Amino acid sequence: MCGRYTISETVSKLKVSFCFKNSLNLQPRFNLAPGQAAPIITGDDRGSRHLTMMDWGFLSENYKIKSGATNRMINARSETLLEKKSFKDAAVSQRCLILADGFYEWKHDVGGKKAYYIYKKDHKSFAFAGLWRSEGNN
Repeated sequence: MCGRYTISETVSKLKVSFCFKNSLNLQPRFNLAPGQAAPIITGDDRGSRHLTMMDWGFLSENYKIKSGATNRMINARSETLLEKKSFKDAAVSQRCLILADGFYEWKHDVGGKKAYYIYKKDHKSFAFAGLWRSEGNN
């Protein structure tokens, strides 16, 4: 997964696209980063979908706090998902959709890094496959 993404679609349009019933007051986000609250869709045992906010990224087992920031894991390889202790339980029962309408990829160049914004040709929202878990107060 990318390290930064956007979600600017209105809740009413997201409801139509992703079929959830509840509502949240979402503000457009144009540079969502790991550790920030992000809108996701979870499901329940009855097959209903729910929009909720969760902090993006899993805290590693031995994370260190440096200058108020935490190291968060934001990528899980599908090939090893069920083998890695960090993701195994969530992969079985705590899957989600991470709502987005674009993301950034960076190209390292002689003059530094340059951001490229990637989005669908029709500019509509989409979802990344995701995992969630409760950590501390989050």
